[in-house]
Amino acid sequence: PVQVEYLPGYDYPDPHQLSSMVITALKTALSKGLTGDILVFLPGQALIKRCITEASHAFQSQANLIFLPLYGGLSIVQQVQALRPDSGGKQRVVFSTNIAETSLTIEGVCCVIDSGLEKVSIYDPASTLSRLETVYISQASAEQRKGRAGRLQAGYCLRLWSEARQQSLRAYQGEEILTADLTTMLLDLLAWGLTDIEQIHWLTAPATAHLESSKQLLIDLGLLNPTNTNSLGKLTALGSQAAQLALHPRLAAMLLSADNTMTKNMACECAALLSEQDIFSNYTGVDIVDRLLALQEYKQHRKTARDSWPIKPALIEQVLNTAQSLKRSLNLATDIQPFTLTDLQSHLGKLLLSAYPDRLAKQRAVNTGRYQLANGKGAQLYPQDPLFGSEWLIVNECTIQKQDGQILSATAISLNEVEDYMKHRLTERIDYRLDEKKQVIVGRKETRYGALILNSQPVADIPEDAFKDCLSDLIRTSGLSMLNWTDECEHWLSRATWLGTVMNNFPTINEQQLI
Repeated sequence: PVQVEYLPGYDYPDPHQLSSMVITALKTALSKGLTGDILVFLPGQALIKRCITEASHAFQSQANLIFLPLYGGLSIVQQVQALRPDSGGKQRVVFSTNIAETSLTIEGVCCVIDSGLEKVSIYDPASTLSRLETVYISQASAEQRKGRAGRLQAGYCLRLWSEARQQSLRAYQGEEILTADLTTMLLDLLAWGLTDIEQIHWLTAPATAHLESSKQLLIDLGLLNPTNTNSLGKLTALGSQAAQLALHPRLAAMLLSADNTMTKNMACECAALLSEQDIFSNYTGVDIVDRLLALQEYKQHRKTARDSWPIKPALIEQVLNTAQSLKRSLNLATDIQPFTLTDLQSHLGKLLLSAYPDRLAKQRAVNTGRYQLANGKGAQLYPQDPLFGSEWLIVNECTIQKQDGQILSATAISLNEVEDYMKHRLTERIDYRLDEKKQVIVGRKETRYGALILNSQPVADIPEDAFKDCLSDLIRTSGLSMLNWTDECEHWLSRATWLGTVMNNFPTINEQQLI
């Protein structure tokens, strides 16, 4: 059995106050005289680190306590320390994400403190970006977490919410297919020969917008042939190859776009890097080039790399292992010479553009950190970022906000590289508009890539048809004021409109008809 108690008054916790709530809950739990270990469920790594810091300070007089983290990305040594009883007999307090809910068993736990929160990934089909949201868990998850306290003995569970909140929790977690990025799944379905979505017997059907977004992305990546029918279409030769790689289709497309041995090896290491969490800790810069430089140095001199870069050794080892596996899948030698800064600056931008064609970003104004992406979304860099002021970026990861999202991972690229590598996707058009100051119609010839204007030049001679069409459009949008429409004209229109309402044989005349 597990005794459950609630901590009322915290039904809508401020994330900044959650750490103090956890400290209060720990004091309550320790006052019970429990002899076993304590497992604390929290929604993310940042909060885990903050709680450990505050708990170490709050309980510094209790030498028998040891505070440990548990989340993905920890070294094997740290994971083992969190999973097994302390060799010195100390009472452990393990702060964990929901990785400990079902995936792992922590020996010796007799008490669970549950924040009732978790982070879930929500896919935005309009931007093809995913955002992490902190949400309340379901009743099923709360029950599962509670059960961790009663594996081997009677236990105790303290929930940081009220009984009323418990009753309002949803029964089960929502199906992941409704909120996830479906691009990898769609590539798998196509590789299996399934081309008609209507013929697939889903347990829960995915959202149409998510499927269409994933389909368009596969087309943009060159992995799927477009079709005008309801059929999903057929994979291209590259698409069939991409389905054989254990990577997100974006990264698979990057590997397959590399055209020589060096760029293939670079793509393998970049794909491995982007498949994992950030190998840097407490580093403000977002440049992928810096991470790859640290990786090159680590391959040669591990101690020097640790001294030079804020790396996480466990993660960097995982990246290297993944890169080696990818190189073997492409029949590449695994002992290639490290890349230089010049190598990375010459080739990385084009490689990333093949993976993220919709995330080319153009600086909105000189000396700012605000950007517009090719998919139409906005993004920004912190002023202290080394990439701040770069005119063009390829954005790998970005948060989703109502205004501009925060760029988390990117690298610089030149306009010449974009025009050279993506020339088949550039479009040209001439736009005509009214110059309100000069009261003339002017034209500009623009080279576009998605929502971005790459080049813009004035057009000297405006064809008569274009002038008439432009003037007609302006009158439709701006009204009769575009013409020499005087008060006398307005009075005439009022009289004519009125006359049409009182005389059967007089036509109806109004402003919209005149336009």
